[in-house]
Amino acid sequence: MSMFICDCGGVLLVKSIEEYPARVNSTEKLEYERKCTVECVDCRSVKENQRYD
Repeated sequence: MSMFICDCGGVLLVKSIEEYPARVNSTEKLEYERKCTVECVDCRSVKENQRYD
């Protein structure tokens, strides 16, 4: 499966992105791997905890 393509063949769109924790400074943000929630435009399936950064 591609990072941007659903199993049904539809495109996955980002619906929400995890915020950086308050303790993370600007340098650490470059290394921090946030997660996001995506939704398929065709079948409307939702996948959580997908890599964003």
